[in-house]
This record gives sequence, C-alpha cells and structure tokens, in this order.
Amino acid sequence: MKKMKRAGTEWKIVQAAMEIIVEKGLASVSMAMIARRARTGMGAIYHHFPTKEELINNIYTKIRDLQNPVKVNDPVDQKTEDFFLSFSNHYLSFFIHRPREFFLFMDQCEQSPIISDNSKQLDERSFWPLVEVLAKGQREKLIKNDLPATALAYFVKGALDGFLRWFFTRYKDEYVISPLELTRTIWDGIKCPLEIGQ
Repeated sequence: MKKMKRAGTEWKIVQAAMEIIVEKGLASVSMAMIARRARTGMGAIYHHFPTKEELINNIYTKIRDLQNPVKVNDPVDQKTEDFFLSFSNHYLSFFIHRPREFFLFMDQCEQSPIISDNSKQLDERSFWPLVEVLAKGQREKLIKNDLPATALAYFVKGALDGFLRWFFTRYKDEYVISPLELTRTIWDGIKCPLEIGQ
C-alpha cells in the first residue's frame, strides 16, 4: 500500500510539473508551485526529486524512453520505406494519443540547458535507428543523398514536431491528416525521384 501511495505521489508531482511548464514556461516554474499544484508538501517533492533539474530530466527521459518505438527490431533488417513509415507514424501516434502536456513539455525542454548530457544522449539514441535506416536508404539509392543521414533525421524530426506543434496549439475543427498520411508525405520528400522509364 505504501509503495502504491508513493507511486501516486510521484505521478502527481510529475503531472503537476508538466502542466505548469506547459502553462508558464520552464524558467518560471518553482518546486513550490509544483507542490501546490500536486497538493503535496515540499518534503514529498524533495524526497522524490532532490532538485528541479532532476525532476525535469526524470520526466524528459521517461517520456523519451516510452516514446522510443524501437525496442526489439533492428532497422537494418527491415525494408527501408516500411521502417521509416513505421518509426515516424509511431512517433506521431505516441504523442497524439497522450495528454498534450507530453509533447508540449518535450518541445519546451528539448533545447533547454537544464537537460543534462545524459538525457540528451538518450534523446539521440532514440532517433539513432532512424539515422541508420536513412543511411541504409542512401546506400541503396532510395533516399536523397544531399544531406548526411544525421542531418536528414533531424529534418524529419523537425517536420514531425512541426505537425505536432500545430496539432496541439492551433488545430480546431480543421481537417487533420492522419499520421500515416503525413509520414508518407515526408517520405515522398526525401526519397530519390524515379528515373524516367522506371
């Protein structure tokens, strides 16, 4: 019972922190604000998270780990287009089907100096399978070779994040394309054009 209560308190702290960061911005958040929103004492917050930086990095790495679609399958063993579409579709679907705070929190924190080097390495590792499959596609002459695969992966991530930013902040009753339609559009933008006669 005590373990369940502890997990509940920790989750309330995490949820309160995400909400406040999305509302007020990362720099404006204090541990006292989080404690008030979570309806818990300062002692409980500092018991779970000794510093604001640890709290932010903990949330960041947990979301990134949950979001990582590649747990078992090696991207090099899959067809390039299939892996690309699956990876990108999973990335979009992960955030669309969760509270908007997940993405908006990540969007605010991603370039912040509060994010530790360890957290940034996890972030890079979560996208490394995409880099590998893009490099494979370039070797196979399926994907444009104008940019290194790493730069191309960040281009793809920027397009995915741009869509999510629009979806969560501006979308009202407008037509929304499906994640698969968007990933196909991105794929069409990075693949090599077919030669005449192919």
